[in-house]
Amino acid sequence: MRQITYRDDNSFYRELFEALKSGETIVLSTPFKSMDEVPQRLKDAFELAGNRDRPWVNVKTGLFVAGTAPSLATAVGMNYRPIVVIGSTVAGAAIGAGVGAVAGAGGGALPGAGVGAVVGLAAGTVAAAQMDGSHETEVEIDKNGRLKIHIKPRKPA
Repeated sequence: MRQITYRDDNSFYRELFEALKSGETIVLSTPFKSMDEVPQRLKDAFELAGNRDRPWVNVKTGLFVAGTAPSLATAVGMNYRPIVVIGSTVAGAAIGAGVGAVAGAGGGALPGAGVGAVVGLAAGTVAAAQMDGSHETEVEIDKNGRLKIHIKPRKPA
C-alpha cells in the first residue's frame, strides 16, 4: 500500500498517476476538513462536488464527519483524465527538458520540455481512456475530520 499526501502542485498529480499505473492500493491523505476547502482539480478527479448529501458531510456546516470509515456507503467516482493528463504532461516535460538539454548543450531544454509536454499529453489522454473504471475509490474521514481517499485496483472480471 502506498501512502500519498496531497500537495497543490503538478508533481502531486504525477506521483498519483505513477501510483495508479503501479497497481498498488493507495491511501491519499489531505488536510481538508470540509468540502469547501477541497480544490476544484481534486473535486473533479474524484467526483466529489456532488457529495454534499453523503453521510460523511455534515449538511448544515459542510464539515466532514470525523471517524467515517471507508465502506461501500462512502464510495465515490473517479475521473482519470485530470490525474493522468496532468501527471503525464509533467513527466513528458521533464523528460523532454532532460533530452533537450543534453542534445542542445543546455539550450535545448526549453524546446525539449515543450515537445515532451505535448507527447506526454497525448500519451496521458490514451492512458486515461485505458484506465477508466479500473479502480475503486472510497472516502474516509479520519478521527481529526480530514479527508482521506482509498484507491484500490479492481480485480479483473
